Amino acid sequence: EMIWAALDCPSGWVATPALGEQFPAGARIVTGQIAARFDAPVRAGRRYTTLGWLVGTEGRKLFTGTALYDESGTPVAVGSAIWIVILPKA
Repeated sequence: EMIWAALDCPSGWVATPALGEQFPAGARIVTGQIAARFDAPVRAGRRYTTLGWLVGTEGRKLFTGTALYDESGTPVAVGSAIWIVILPKA
């Protein structure tokens, strides 16, 4: 579950600026779907770096990607997510 969180959270962080640019104040996002591919074991006690990026938007959907890299810069896990924008009550 920690690896899933490491892939989920950075994708939300990169989705947030698009939220403020395209939707009214008070809009929020929730994870609609997340998928991941694990290319190597992730070991406790080792250092990793995460990277997230915005892929695009479609209506109230925000599409993002993430990756988890080991200390040598090799990706050990890659994820994609769809975030759903929840609009504030009028």
